[in-house]
Amino acid sequence: MQQVTKHPNNHFSWIDLMSTDIEASATFYADLFGWTAAQTPMPDGNGVYHMFQMSGLSVAGGGQMSPEMSASGHPSYWSSYLNVEDIAAAHEAAVTAGAETIMPPTEIGPSGHLAIIKDPTGGIVGLWQANMHIGAQLVNVPGALVWNELATRDVEGAKAFYSTVFGWTYETDENGYVMILNNGRANGGMMAMGDSFPAEVPPHWSIYFMVDDAHAAAAKATELGATTVVPVTNIGTMDFTLMNAPTGEGFYLIRSDNVDPMP
Repeated sequence: MQQVTKHPNNHFSWIDLMSTDIEASATFYADLFGWTAAQTPMPDGNGVYHMFQMSGLSVAGGGQMSPEMSASGHPSYWSSYLNVEDIAAAHEAAVTAGAETIMPPTEIGPSGHLAIIKDPTGGIVGLWQANMHIGAQLVNVPGALVWNELATRDVEGAKAFYSTVFGWTYETDENGYVMILNNGRANGGMMAMGDSFPAEVPPHWSIYFMVDDAHAAAAKATELGATTVVPVTNIGTMDFTLMNAPTGEGFYLIRSDNVDPMP
């Protein structure tokens, strides 16, 4: 198990969960992946932030959704964050390229600086400039983040935006699936939202957790109260499934023969 000490610029580095019941979420992922949770007070004094860990190393975060958001009926959700070296410059470049600011660059105590943007196609993604918190210390191992994926109704528009702002390049397979490359290294994917996506579902970034056995992991998640959205599916050297946790957030489980051990 190799610890990450620094994420590449413009690479995905962190995920966190806003949950309608963070304690129930912590229990679910602890039972599913063996995570433990270290709790720290939020800088604004609004509750605590759960730092989910494996072997004492951070893999994801989570917090309680605000009462106002919960009351509105908003479901729990995972967010994806890109590591950037200069958050002010990255945010300015994103806005210039057509992004909407959801949260302007903000200092999060000694941990780092955070901004949240909505790309011109509607996908929401975070920007993270690390200080004491570098992001995930483990990735691409069972129980940890291994992939981030944008579902959008305008793949070409999304490609143009992220290429302009973050310098990404792409490879597209025979089925139209787009692999994101950051300085030549795989950094996620993009897929077109077809007829299988209801009109009310907005473009979104999804997360994938690596597992040793997708069938066994899906069965365990089901026993713990998760529901299946897409059953375990095989594509070449990988098996994947899309599930909703008991608190409502969606996540993928994936077993793959081709995984880079580092980000």
